[in-house]
Amino acid sequence: MHRLAPLLALLLFACASARPIQHRIAELHVGMTQQELTNLLGKPRTISNMGALLIYDYVFTQEQPAVLHQSEPPTLSYYVILGRDGRVRSYGPN
Repeated sequence: MHRLAPLLALLLFACASARPIQHRIAELHVGMTQQELTNLLGKPRTISNMGALLIYDYVFTQEQPAVLHQSEPPTLSYYVILGRDGRVRSYGPN
């Protein structure tokens, strides 16, 4: 059973990552821990330190149907502010 635990964790992470980003962002809420945030949205593009606050900046490529002559896929940019307690204080689109 102990040998299956890492495989099960990897499988669960892969399934969570495969969900569309809009569904994962819908689960984001104030009070989440830093670890819960990283598990949900992954590693941020950048992290800025603003005194007692951390600002995580995320940029996601949105899944869209194939479009002819599309030069770049659409992106979704989001910020998340964490307090000194390591919990989400605020978030929203950039």
